[in-house]
Amino acid sequence: MNGLVTRTKASCIILGILLTLLGLAFFVNPISATIFVTLCIGWAFLIGGIVTIITYIANKSGDRTTADIVLGVLEVILGILILIWPGSFALYIFIMIGCIIFITGIFDIVEAISMPHEKGSMWGLWLAIGILTLIFGVLVFSSPWLFAEFVMIFAGVALVFDGVTEIIAGVQL
Repeated sequence: MNGLVTRTKASCIILGILLTLLGLAFFVNPISATIFVTLCIGWAFLIGGIVTIITYIANKSGDRTTADIVLGVLEVILGILILIWPGSFALYIFIMIGCIIFITGIFDIVEAISMPHEKGSMWGLWLAIGILTLIFGVLVFSSPWLFAEFVMIFAGVALVFDGVTEIIAGVQL
């Protein structure tokens, strides 16, 4: 039992150190971190597609469908494209996020306008939130790299915090 606790203690401390270092890397160089995460996603698609194709080929039963092989091939192609052009894909991802935020803002504004304008209703708050969401969507859409940088800095701070708490938990074991 003592060996298990020692390994768990060491694992927590090592994990905490790794999370802290990763968080610092995200915080110090957010654009490179964005590209790194995009490359990880590309590798995940590529490996997932290869596994899907291998599973399709190995499975001789009636459980396989044409959709399985098509999905596998599409995953491999998408993975390769992401690995070739990670910056472009990262940019497209954040542009799509900006569009989604913008559309959400429009829906929030429409919902606020359709609310009854009675005393005590929350329509004014909904309208303000909708307008802010709309503005935020335009900002993200117009400057996706700035938004990507903000997300990676925030993720870096969160990873450092999580890493430090893991180290503290490991030391206290």
